[in-house]
Amino acid sequence: MRIASGCEPRSDLRDVSYGHGRVGRHGRHGEEREGIWAAQKVAFPGFADYERKTGREIPVVVLEPAP
Repeated sequence: MRIASGCEPRSDLRDVSYGHGRVGRHGRHGEEREGIWAAQKVAFPGFADYERKTGREIPVVVLEPAP
């Protein structure tokens, strides 16, 4: 996933436990991405299954509350 320079990396989020609001999104790369991805595969084994089935790197995006 690439976020074009100059675009506002914000989205609306609706979630049962979170509620709804604006979030900023930030792509993660390198060692930081690998650490997050490894934790996701442990917590949600289906992610590892999907990774084995695809030949591409799965993007990791972190959502944070936006002002």
